[in-house]
Amino acid sequence: MNAQRIILVVDDDLQSRQLTQGTLESAGYTVLLAEHGGQALQWVKTHHPVLIITEIVMQEHDGIELITKLRKLPAEHPRPKIIALCAGMQRMVCYLEAARHLGADKTLVRPVTSVQLLEEVERLLNVK
Repeated sequence: MNAQRIILVVDDDLQSRQLTQGTLESAGYTVLLAEHGGQALQWVKTHHPVLIITEIVMQEHDGIELITKLRKLPAEHPRPKIIALCAGMQRMVCYLEAARHLGADKTLVRPVTSVQLLEEVERLLNVK
């Protein structure tokens, strides 16, 4: 695995995980999948992804909790970039604001097209 190309996708919705995985793999990235934040933390500690794309609202260990725990990792641990996603309903906007405040590098309102997602991934990873 090329460590510079590992992206972790965190979402409790199987279809969303698979769709995002397909988009990223078609662009040449290695993709790890997690159903919730707890599982994601294990992947982070063992595989050191350069980017995490996480849904904010999940039943178990949500994205806000994940971002908080990621930012508390020891300084010597590689710090992945984070894209936080959330549905575009008005009441969900506060979750995206919280994600930004806690350290997400980018927040996106769903639905997000494959093109939009890849543009943000490449921008965050400085891919030309």
